[in-house]
Amino acid sequence: MAYDIESDRMIYVRYIGSSTSLQTVSYDYNSDSYESKSSLDFSLSIDDIAVTYDSENDRVILAILKSDYVYFSTYDYNSDTWVLIDTNDTGDGNPVVGGLEHINIAYDTINNIILLTSSKNNNSDLYTYSYNLNTENFSLVNTLDAGVLYGTQDLVFINDNGNKWHVSTSGSDSNDGSEGSPFTTIQKGIDSASNGDTVLVASGT
Repeated sequence: MAYDIESDRMIYVRYIGSSTSLQTVSYDYNSDSYESKSSLDFSLSIDDIAVTYDSENDRVILAILKSDYVYFSTYDYNSDTWVLIDTNDTGDGNPVVGGLEHINIAYDTINNIILLTSSKNNNSDLYTYSYNLNTENFSLVNTLDAGVLYGTQDLVFINDNGNKWHVSTSGSDSNDGSEGSPFTTIQKGIDSASNGDTVLVASGT
């Protein structure tokens, strides 16, 4: 599942057993309601799937693992449409290390790429791939000996490159907003921040 920020919906994608049809369901927290959306038909039986959200382009991204290949698709909640980036032909998928059983993905908002991790049961290697949807370039970037792995691994991208602005009752809006020289009003922190920045507010402010 993934959270669609623009639409304020949780998007669930699921398959059952060896099914080749992926079901899409949205969830609205405010009304506590589920809604069935369009499905994605895939001509091959599926080994595993993973979902993330691309906030730059307001779309859900789906990775499908099947027979040592990974296929990517995108979903637009507003139009309720799926786009299959890689066709359902094994020859058009992205080859991965043989025998993988689990995948997970996250969207790197800094480099505008998809990061995918994959593993085998009872195996110590965790493989990390990158994928650029614009160029369709897929490559292995790292292999980690993570000890014996069981089941799935969660993957989350954390953007830690933005500036941090500090606000405290002991500060001054003429300060530079650093931890040692904080602002005094939250509005000053907001006005100073850009996309990707964080405004840290001390208690009592």
